[in-house]
Amino acid sequence: MGKPFVATVDVVLFQLPVGRYAMLAESVAEMTPLDDPDKSERLVWLHELLSIDLDQESYCAPCILKLFQPAPLSGLVINQLASHILHLAIDHIRPLPPAIQHIVQPTAIWATFLDGNDIVFLIDPHRIVNHVRMVIDRRKRS
Repeated sequence: MGKPFVATVDVVLFQLPVGRYAMLAESVAEMTPLDDPDKSERLVWLHELLSIDLDQESYCAPCILKLFQPAPLSGLVINQLASHILHLAIDHIRPLPPAIQHIVQPTAIWATFLDGNDIVFLIDPHRIVNHVRMVIDRRKRS
């Protein structure tokens, strides 16, 4: 008998100066260093979106994740891209525990999984885009 079928998704792993994160690989169009010559981009620093108290200088290797989804932003600034894409078994994905839901910004993080001993937070690019649109709309009305 062969091995049982295991449903997987590909995720891109990355870091902020605090914490590990991932996003479905199918959502990411391109990954580039922050010093990319195209400076006209509207970028969102992920730590700001997640309400994490950091400054941009704490990033040691800032990179841009450019998303496929058309949006009011052209990319997310993250830190330290992983060197690989992880094939994640769907049954390893867990919803956010209630205790963590009150700590993290729920507009972007939708689930977690373990990578070794590390908790990795799954980022939803659709929620990010919707959140950024909402913030832009509020600023226009003010």
